[in-house]
Amino acid sequence: MSSVNSNTDWAAETPQPHANVFAMVHRLLRGRYLITIFLAGLFALAGAAAGYFSQKPLYKSDAIIQIQPVMPKILFETEQTSAPAMFASFVASQAELMSGQNVINFAMDSDRWREATRRADVSISSFEEFRRGLRVRTSRATQQLISVEFEHEHAIIAHAATDSVVDAYMELYGRSTEISVEGRLNILEARRTTLRNEKNLKDAEIARVAREFGTDQLGPQMQAAFETVQAYNEQRRSLESQIEDLQLLTARRSQGDTTGLTPEQAAELDSGVAELLGIRRELEAERTRYIAAGILAGHRDYRTLQNGIREIDREIQNRIAALEVAFMNDDGDGRSMSAGGVTLEGLRMRLERVESRLREAREQQERLGQANLRLRDLNSERMDLDREISRTEQRIDALRLESQAGSISEVSGRVSVVGPATMPRNPSSDKRIKLAGAGFVGAGAVPVAAMLGLGLMGRRIRYSDDGILDAAQSRIVGVLPDLGRSITDRELAEASAFAVHQIRSQLQIMRGREKASVLAVTSPAPGDGKTSMIIALGLSFAESGDRTLLIDMDLIGRGLSLHFGHASAPSLAEAAASGSDLRGLVHESRFERLSVLPAGLGDELRISRLSPPVVRRLLDTFRDEYDTILIDSGPILGSIEAGLLAPAVDGVMMVVGRNQLRPLVKRAVDQIIAVGGQVTATVFNRASIQELRQSSSSMSVHFSRQASRQAAEQAASGQTSIGPLGGSLFRPEAQARASAGNEKG
Repeated sequence: MSSVNSNTDWAAETPQPHANVFAMVHRLLRGRYLITIFLAGLFALAGAAAGYFSQKPLYKSDAIIQIQPVMPKILFETEQTSAPAMFASFVASQAELMSGQNVINFAMDSDRWREATRRADVSISSFEEFRRGLRVRTSRATQQLISVEFEHEHAIIAHAATDSVVDAYMELYGRSTEISVEGRLNILEARRTTLRNEKNLKDAEIARVAREFGTDQLGPQMQAAFETVQAYNEQRRSLESQIEDLQLLTARRSQGDTTGLTPEQAAELDSGVAELLGIRRELEAERTRYIAAGILAGHRDYRTLQNGIREIDREIQNRIAALEVAFMNDDGDGRSMSAGGVTLEGLRMRLERVESRLREAREQQERLGQANLRLRDLNSERMDLDREISRTEQRIDALRLESQAGSISEVSGRVSVVGPATMPRNPSSDKRIKLAGAGFVGAGAVPVAAMLGLGLMGRRIRYSDDGILDAAQSRIVGVLPDLGRSITDRELAEASAFAVHQIRSQLQIMRGREKASVLAVTSPAPGDGKTSMIIALGLSFAESGDRTLLIDMDLIGRGLSLHFGHASAPSLAEAAASGSDLRGLVHESRFERLSVLPAGLGDELRISRLSPPVVRRLLDTFRDEYDTILIDSGPILGSIEAGLLAPAVDGVMMVVGRNQLRPLVKRAVDQIIAVGGQVTATVFNRASIQELRQSSSSMSVHFSRQASRQAAEQAASGQTSIGPLGGSLFRPEAQARASAGNEKG
């Protein structure tokens, strides 16, 4: 039996993140260790065997192919004597060809491969199956090398596959880069001819454009066309302004407006006015120079100049007046003539001619622009063709000189096999040990995980330290075997008695000395052993000197009444409800200081007579006469009296039998708390022998027996033991004197 701290809520049943993992695993596997170990060992051995035999060791054969980036130079740099611009990509493309379908199919059709498959009695007939064992790799460190590998469980198959792939590649693609000098010259000369033909076409197009415009330098003509367009634009704007002024003047005159023309408006309509305005501006400029030179208004030259300006102004006004008179005589047909001979009809005809010439000038300007762009593109393309022709001729000259410098009709040797296929002697990959280990661990974990899952999904309480009991918030937790059976093991019997006494002593300590203790004993469901528990606990209280009363309030089961031989007792429910004297219903037992108040025959039919006041009055009747009152009630989930007793007593003791359902225990505690009761103690009944032996009760009995044996041995020897630590403080002679003193005594 042990004391535990109360938990705050039912969440304690769920393992928390900081919980001890090993303790949780132990709780889930407890009671199933043997079957778990047996199944784990069996599964582990089967998994190890399956892993070991699931794969055979593999043998790998490899070969190395070299692709030289450059060939030795004789006189000039050519395509063969210089490294390709993208050599790494070229090597990668050759590696892809080696693992392609053409090479593999060619290799599988070879006599060497067929002979190897016949000797090894292996059938590999599909491209995908052959490709799975083949691996072609390139390296950044050594870009010119290609590694060809084939891995198989048969060494001769690996060697034959690698050798066949290398031979197939060399046969199909190994000499694809060997091009004769003559063939290369033919290609280059054909290229030169094509480029020259394209250049001739460009020259013909340039000549055509030059003939059309008289020259292939169109810049000056484009400038002249631009200036012509600008001049026609100015003429058009001037004519449009004159027409607008003339129309405005005509409209004002027709409406009776006598406002005259301004000199500027008149100058646009009459060339004479424009000429006079020019003379006047020159005279004003001369007057400005006189003033700057210090010639003032009183000077003869200044007066003469001023008189000339006034004379010009009179002539301008006279011409403006004559022009206005001509417009006043206009008949409205637009043919009126100004003093300068300008008519509205004439202005309009001149505007049409100017606009026509402006359109022609713009079209010419656009044709010149397009032709200039076309010439520029043609000249650029012609220059590119000249450069390409020059490069082609240089290559032709280099190849011809190279061919004359020595006998090099074939440029070959770029691809070569530098490492033939090797015959493997030892396995390159043997994963049997690793797979056996993985199978051992993985398969062995399956039954363990299954047992853990079974423990997590279990709905029954199997041990006293189950989290569901801790969540009952009781201050005392006891562990007992089945008290209704005969215990042949003396040590277990003594441990059971010690556990009952320990529960009783803790209840007495909680109660104190001044008041009596009234406790109700209930359970989640029938058959949990609460009646046996209350009898044993009552005897313990009586033996400790408490006047103890056992009340049977299990009106349906009446187990306490039947056990003490009061099967036909008067009705307890009727007497409590009617207010009769209940003391007369109490029976003394054959045990000293232990009394029993039995339930009456037929009280299950009188449960309706019970109520909270009736129950409190019943308890108050005996509270002052007894030190301890223990009440045997029905299961809290299946009786009425248990719910009535829970708030009226000092505390509720709940007995939970082994293999009880967790949901029932939770509902029982919730029911007690819901009606205002408090679970003072929780007793786990019918605990296993192993669990009981590990409890504090069994340990106390064990140490008590050990102390008794030590006392008997000391009495038989006649010596006083002071223990090993105390004995180390005395010298041998002092111990001898102590022994002599003992003998003398």
